Amino acid sequence: MIGTMAGAGRERITLAGWWILSATLTLGGCDTPSYSLLEHVEEAHADFEGALYPAFVEPPSPTALVSLPGDERIALTPPFPSRMTFAVSLPEAAFLDISPALVMQPLVRRAQLEFLVSIEAKGKRSLVFSEEYGVDQSNLWRDRRIDLTDWSGQDVSIVLETRPLLARGNALWADRLQTSWGAPMVVSSHSTLAVGTAIDWLTAAREWLLVQAAAVGVSAEDTELTWDFTLHLVLGGLIGLFIRELYKRYGRYGRYGTVASSGREFAGMFPLFTMATITVIAVVRLSFALSLGLIAALTIVRFRGPVKGPEELVYLLFCVSVGLALGAGQALLAVVATSLVALFIVFGSLANRPASKRNLLLTLTGEAKHFFPSAGISGLDRWRSITPFTLQRLEHHGENVEVRGLITVRSPEDTEDVLNALRKELPEFRLWSADVDDVDTSGSLSMNHRQTNTSPGVSGRPFEIIDAPGVRQGVDLSRREVKFALTHADSTKVRSILEVNCQRIVHHGPFSTVYTIYFDDARLSACRENLDGVPRRAKVRLRWYDDGDEEGSLFFEIKRRVDSMVYKERWAIRSSLALVKMTYQEILAELQRVLPASAQEMLLARSEAVLMSQYRREYFRAPGSLTRVTLDEGIISYSQMGLRRPAKRFGTEDHELLILEAKLPVSGGGELRELLHPLEPYVTKSSKYVQACLRLGLLDRTAAAR
Repeated sequence: MIGTMAGAGRERITLAGWWILSATLTLGGCDTPSYSLLEHVEEAHADFEGALYPAFVEPPSPTALVSLPGDERIALTPPFPSRMTFAVSLPEAAFLDISPALVMQPLVRRAQLEFLVSIEAKGKRSLVFSEEYGVDQSNLWRDRRIDLTDWSGQDVSIVLETRPLLARGNALWADRLQTSWGAPMVVSSHSTLAVGTAIDWLTAAREWLLVQAAAVGVSAEDTELTWDFTLHLVLGGLIGLFIRELYKRYGRYGRYGTVASSGREFAGMFPLFTMATITVIAVVRLSFALSLGLIAALTIVRFRGPVKGPEELVYLLFCVSVGLALGAGQALLAVVATSLVALFIVFGSLANRPASKRNLLLTLTGEAKHFFPSAGISGLDRWRSITPFTLQRLEHHGENVEVRGLITVRSPEDTEDVLNALRKELPEFRLWSADVDDVDTSGSLSMNHRQTNTSPGVSGRPFEIIDAPGVRQGVDLSRREVKFALTHADSTKVRSILEVNCQRIVHHGPFSTVYTIYFDDARLSACRENLDGVPRRAKVRLRWYDDGDEEGSLFFEIKRRVDSMVYKERWAIRSSLALVKMTYQEILAELQRVLPASAQEMLLARSEAVLMSQYRREYFRAPGSLTRVTLDEGIISYSQMGLRRPAKRFGTEDHELLILEAKLPVSGGGELRELLHPLEPYVTKSSKYVQACLRLGLLDRTAAAR
């Protein structure tokens, strides 16, 4: 087998080397700096007639170090308006790299201008770049690459120009802004030449390695094997990097612009996962005995990280496929497959790209003294200097403050720029972002007019608030609540003890099946607040009993906790459609339509369906008292992350756990120990929602130990 692998010869090594370099050029290019305009600014012809330098820069200079949120660069900083002409001898395959930026201090709402780049050659002037800037595009670097290959090898003049958008000449606001050309550089992209040079270099390196290995007693076959494996391993790592970029740009995180940290962390393991697969297959190919030992070793590995949706599973399968092909020595097959799959992903993403802008709900938390300083600019103004936003909530919690605002982004790149700028501008605060799908200008969710029900009786609106027996709509139901957990307990004995000490309450049968969909934000804040012991917290859920989802009897609940006190707001809802026939987008839109404003705001902040739980519940009441006890068993949890509709798939059941919940009046409830005697359950602070998140791997289980 070693001889077979080693016999591939120079052609196979050359082919592998070509694909390695091709992947490298695809990811990063092979550009060589040729001419920096910054180094030749004194030789440039400058036309600054009637131009003004910014009043906030001292002393004024045509070049300066410009600091913007998240980045600082050496830039050309001419006055405004301006025109600078550079005489340049262009190399072959020439490109111009520039990073225009419009700096405003403070923001100038009426300012509208454009950056232009022209090429003058042989008495003819050609405009090669034009971009408009206003207050919405201010205070951010925009990296651009301009193709100058039509003038490669010629002596030309590069003209950099800034001017008002609506009129030529000076503007009244010219001294309140700074136009910056960040690191303008003419580069040469020698990709074709580099490929041939790299092939020759790889061939020479292989021959040198064969000579050196023979000198120390290593056989030529083993050297060829090692060289071949190394090339495929490097190629696998590069393809893994390429798959990572595909996922970040065209996966659901990149498509919708949330740029959640969990998506970046998940994509970060693709290169290592691909290389590990190559290593495993290479070992299996060498020895049947080693393959059996490897399989036995892998049986002890447990993966706790969740695969939250089918898309993540497909990308992992993509990495495995590439690893299998490269581990089997099929480099051409791996690269061709990667190229074709990438084309399908890119064109499929372009076809499904949403036409509307994306909306993000940002949350900032930190100390109030930093947000509202006694002197200086407030946090709101600092936020507004980065990007316009609509304030959703501003709350004080003792010495801390929590601010939520809605921003609009045009692309995932804009999202990254804004978030990085905010982290740079407000380092004292923690920042979270959540995608709010299809938010209109008023801040409420919309359904995009997609209906699955054609019944004229509901006029396209399945949900309506109803008056249910024993339910006072939206009224806080205050009580104390204590949860007990029993592991490895005999449910029959527990039930017998409760029947002796309490009175059984029968609704539609000896027990009810409870279904609950929990809504949270992308960070799972409700779950983390529970684990962190935050005294004031809330969670949002949609609940129904037995076949309530088919019959249309639902309950939307906001459950707030302050220490041991529980305040529950509940709305009974009748639905003309079963939940499984509606998408989560439609469910959220209908809830936003029928619920009052206070509940809409909470649902807007916690708008992602995280999981569905199902369990059997029995009800008991203390004789002559308002104290109630419920017994929950057979708890099954279904992850809803990434699902379009409610679904019960791949549930995880905790067979060994019983939950006792005691609902006590605000005053009283001292008979609780007598009701549970002789049971000695332990009090748990984690709700069924938190336990389910940990069981499904949505959060690290070590967090429960804090």
